[in-house]
Amino acid sequence: MIAIHIVLIELLQAWYCFQLIQNHHSLFEAHQVNKAYQAIAITKGIPPMKSQKWKVSNRLERTDTRFLMHIAVRPANSHSLIRCLQCSADKALFELKPITGKTHQLRLHMQSLGWPILHDSEYPQLQASKQPGDFSEPLQLLAQQLQFFGTVTQQSRSFSSGTKLSLV
Repeated sequence: MIAIHIVLIELLQAWYCFQLIQNHHSLFEAHQVNKAYQAIAITKGIPPMKSQKWKVSNRLERTDTRFLMHIAVRPANSHSLIRCLQCSADKALFELKPITGKTHQLRLHMQSLGWPILHDSEYPQLQASKQPGDFSEPLQLLAQQLQFFGTVTQQSRSFSSGTKLSLV
């Protein structure tokens, strides 16, 4: 009899976890999760103005290479808000806020502005793989903050990385 109770409790816990995951996943689908990233981009001597803002909207579609995307000339399905935080002679620090969540959206949106993200080995051209475990030049894109209204707790939730990118 005790074994049956243990199994029932474990089944209820598994069901609860599944429901929790489903509820939070639906927040992403409904665009009810606010995400903020930081990126350092190469400016090629044409730096943006500090505090300058852009709303970028493009149509992103998969390429023949399984994991790559490209910008197509069709109605937009991806949207981001981008703001320049800081500039130097050859780089700039940006805040990126995706409204939608397409694969490689932020990379392509920065590319479409003419400022590719520093150390991006996939865009604009796919580069040869580095040695496994070589993290000497990591992609300069940082997930900074995630905010949403909790479906279970009914409270606003916010998670921050505590790390910031720097041009120095």
